[in-house]
Amino acid sequence: MSIAGYLKAHIKSILVDRQHKQYDEILCVQRKEYDSWIKEKESRLDVRQTGSRSLTFLSFSECGADIYRKIQELTEDIIVFHADDGCVSELAAPLVDEFMSAHPEVRLLYGDEDQLRKDERTDPWFKPDWSPDTFLDRFYFGSIFAARRATAADVLEEMQEAGFLSAVPEENLYQLCHGLVAKSNGFDRRPPEDHDSFPVGHISEILFHGQNVPPLLKGRFDGEYGDIHNELITVVIPSKDQPDILKRCLLSLVRNSKNITYHFIVVDNGSNEINKNETINFLKKLHNEENLSYPPVYLYQEMPFNFSQMCNMGAAAAPAESNLLLFLNDDIEIVQKGWLEKMAGKAILPRVGAVGAKLRYPGSDIIQHAGITNIRIGPIHKLQYQSDDHEHYFGKNRGIHNVIAVTGACLMVRKSVFKEVGGFHEKLAVAFNDVDLCYSVWEAGYVNVVLNHIFLYHHESLSRGNDGEDEEKIIRLEKEKDLLYQRHRGLYAKDPFYHKYLIADVPSAEYLPALYNEADLGLPWSEAAADRGKVAACPLDAVLRVGVECATDLFKWKYGVAAEAAGQSGRPASLIREDRGYYFHGYVFVIGGDNACYERTLLLKDQEKGAVWRIPIKPRYRPDIGKALVDQLNVDLTGFAAKISDDAVPPGNYLIGMMVKDRCSRQRFVNWSEKRIVIVTKYI
Repeated sequence: MSIAGYLKAHIKSILVDRQHKQYDEILCVQRKEYDSWIKEKESRLDVRQTGSRSLTFLSFSECGADIYRKIQELTEDIIVFHADDGCVSELAAPLVDEFMSAHPEVRLLYGDEDQLRKDERTDPWFKPDWSPDTFLDRFYFGSIFAARRATAADVLEEMQEAGFLSAVPEENLYQLCHGLVAKSNGFDRRPPEDHDSFPVGHISEILFHGQNVPPLLKGRFDGEYGDIHNELITVVIPSKDQPDILKRCLLSLVRNSKNITYHFIVVDNGSNEINKNETINFLKKLHNEENLSYPPVYLYQEMPFNFSQMCNMGAAAAPAESNLLLFLNDDIEIVQKGWLEKMAGKAILPRVGAVGAKLRYPGSDIIQHAGITNIRIGPIHKLQYQSDDHEHYFGKNRGIHNVIAVTGACLMVRKSVFKEVGGFHEKLAVAFNDVDLCYSVWEAGYVNVVLNHIFLYHHESLSRGNDGEDEEKIIRLEKEKDLLYQRHRGLYAKDPFYHKYLIADVPSAEYLPALYNEADLGLPWSEAAADRGKVAACPLDAVLRVGVECATDLFKWKYGVAAEAAGQSGRPASLIREDRGYYFHGYVFVIGGDNACYERTLLLKDQEKGAVWRIPIKPRYRPDIGKALVDQLNVDLTGFAAKISDDAVPPGNYLIGMMVKDRCSRQRFVNWSEKRIVIVTKYI
């Protein structure tokens, strides 16, 4: 190597070492483990150490056959039952006492838990709010719950008289809780006027520190299915110009649904003449060869694709004697027998609204749908693209779970409930119509259920393509999401079946504590600068990966709707300063590069005028990205966030991208995401 080459390499080595030092300093400040993060959260709680004498603590091991006698001897008003292998949190007594005092109608209460290993807390189990169908499938209360002594004594007396008391403590505790739930009407439909109240309480804080991950006690009530022997199910299948796909769906349905009465209605919004005739002939052939109880119905009407309208047409054509509606995509393939009976057995229950099933990608164990979760950026599929060959987060992909919504690709609901909430909202033609229906069902006092002990194959997006393909679809998707939350303001960033301490600000397939990625609206305002040609001179390089997880009006981010939709259009200047601007959140990394060495700048490109604006960003700790990119260098700080004021850039429709500069070589390159943001006229 020449002297010049040696000096150049030496200088670069010094620069790289300097960048690594700065990177490590930032990472040290931002890196948090669960132990410190949860303690910080708990330090903010307003907990009154009352020293109440109304509580007593009873370990699970003390709840054998003589549990009735033990509880009769107690005088305290509330009993806190807890596992033996661990310790009760210091927060448990004051929080239980406070909750039970504030909610005298609640007889049963449970909390969350984590593990304590070598004086460090880990592995939190953040539980959903009261989930009756989950409870019937498994004892998800886990290691700690509380009950009112008087009601518990009544239930135990009934258990003793019925001969239900066992020498096995866990069985007694499950049966006791079941009796307490029944006395609280916890298996009934909630009052529609008070759908946010729950007959069983949940303290969404850690009340117990275990030594081992608690086993999930299987339910003793077989999930509680209703009687479906005399039920007729109407299966509504929207389809157009896909006769081969439709045939596969119908054949798989017929061959795996032998022990229940059903018929299907195909709704076609304008197949060409060849495909139309092929479908009609196939339906006739299927009816004759399979000896179906009811002839298939074929509804043909040329119109633009509108999933909601097509489903509503099918539902309206259901015979009067049909009590259950199943909406099924034509790209669904049934691969298990007994699936329809299980769905119907849940859907027929008075408390239950919509029922869905686990969906996998074709011929694989990769999950496509295991229930829909409502987070701040909108409805998402938790566990999507995860393998179903092992259990995720305390059995979320196993058994039966209450969820806020299920996908319309396979959704069953009683016809009376469907009519009660007005069916599918036809202004939501393509996206979020299934979520909207489920939200309406929830608001009417019913619970929605996903059956993750059965699965179907979903050949997703064969019908109409991928929603993220082009700008038109992206804009339509945003408009339909806006309409969803205009219709359900009370459910924005709220999901009773998804814990407040789990990631909710960005999409995440896994169930992770929010320490891994929380929005930071307290960021200082970034100063946007007009680009003077540097971006245009930079090469476009796909090794730069840009993921924009959030790009939104601050008012909409905080409240779910734009200011004008919230009644603010007449008084825009009344918005507080913190609500007037735009927030950006995501990740960026360079494949094969040393990511500690890059300076990153957010770009906004006006789609009409071509002008580009550069915005400084703040790096964010993203261990979830680091975990996914084990073969890449220095990717724990790949996250970014930025906040600009309402007058930082001119109004316009902007494409979002990123420019990176190697601080050690001054090399620059650019790439653009698919994400766009509309900057509106200034508030002031």
